[in-house]
Amino acid sequence: MEIKAYTDGSCRPNPGTGAWAIVLISEEEILYEATESVENTTNNRMETIAIHEALKAASKYKKLTYLEIHSDSKVALYTISGSWTPKKNKDLIKEAISAAISLEEKGIGIIFSHVKGHSGNKWNEYVDNLANKTAGMQLEKNKTIKSKSECSSCNDKGWIWRDGAVNGRGYANPCDKCNVWILARVPNKRLTH
Repeated sequence: MEIKAYTDGSCRPNPGTGAWAIVLISEEEILYEATESVENTTNNRMETIAIHEALKAASKYKKLTYLEIHSDSKVALYTISGSWTPKKNKDLIKEAISAAISLEEKGIGIIFSHVKGHSGNKWNEYVDNLANKTAGMQLEKNKTIKSKSECSSCNDKGWIWRDGAVNGRGYANPCDKCNVWILARVPNKRLTH
């Protein structure tokens, strides 16, 4: 059995809330897909976890003879395949390499292949959307980002949590001191949806 695995990672902002996603296909049919969100992470870490998860998922197919892993992350691909020396995420890379070696010892051929991101590749776009959606849902769920703001009523200068109603400029929150609603400006537009 030949399997193609497409992997992707996402992080908003980077570093921040991230997610990885994988899809395993055979003869253009989905065999398996998975995604998971992770807090306090980086995009490269999510890309690396995605490849590792694809290796683990593929190992469960008893009739597997060949595995082709596609990723749009050269950093993750080249460090796991041994072409580049890792500078970060060495723990994950070591686990992924171990999973790949385990499959190769069973006689399974593995190819790591780079696919250009956002180039119209159906399956790369599929996992990209899945990872971004998962990271976005987790970000919306958490909304535990705080910012320094000054209340116009009591002039209290303290941290306020951005967990109120989203609008085009920021999040509305009550002041912790006087309970008057104030607006927390969002310095990074990527946080507003």
